Amino acid sequence: MRWAQPVAIAVVIVVHGLMLGVLLRSPAPSGAAEEARLAVYWLPRPLPAPVPLPLATPAPPMPQPAASQRLPAPRVATPTIASHAAAVDPQAPRAALDLSVPGSLMGSGIDAASLVPRLLGDREVHPAFQPKPKRFRMKAGMTPEQIVHGIFQLIGAWPPGYTVDPCRLTRQQIDYLRNAVDEMDRDLLRESLIRHSQDC
Repeated sequence: MRWAQPVAIAVVIVVHGLMLGVLLRSPAPSGAAEEARLAVYWLPRPLPAPVPLPLATPAPPMPQPAASQRLPAPRVATPTIASHAAAVDPQAPRAALDLSVPGSLMGSGIDAASLVPRLLGDREVHPAFQPKPKRFRMKAGMTPEQIVHGIFQLIGAWPPGYTVDPCRLTRQQIDYLRNAVDEMDRDLLRESLIRHSQDC
């Protein structure tokens, strides 16, 4: 027993040494493995196509101004006395003064009137200034009692005159207690009216 522990330790060390030797031993390179190895080749980039040069076209000859040909001098219109008198005449109708901007000075046609709605339209409105949403009343769905009531009425098994609708029962109670004289009946009528206004 006292030799078992050192022997086990020695066996474990030997086994681990053999496994380490097997793992660290590199296999000898073979010729088949060298041939099967991937080879990467870089393909040359294709040359750009030559751009054809534009053919030079001869410029058309400029006409030589003839020395003998001269342009006639422009005539200057001299104002006549009649036109001057018509311009000075105070009784002649006066033309309206044109104060509009010439078309050449209008630019691209953008004016302040077209920009203001666009700028104000893109701006977000604060929730405090937004219009209040419209209120709507949700319709109550059918209760299980109403479903059972409808099924039994459909098959004809519902007793005639028997109702479970609280609004109809409250209306019947209001009609019954309308001319109540006793204080207890008036309290019941008041409670029925309050219940009818809340539920119906």
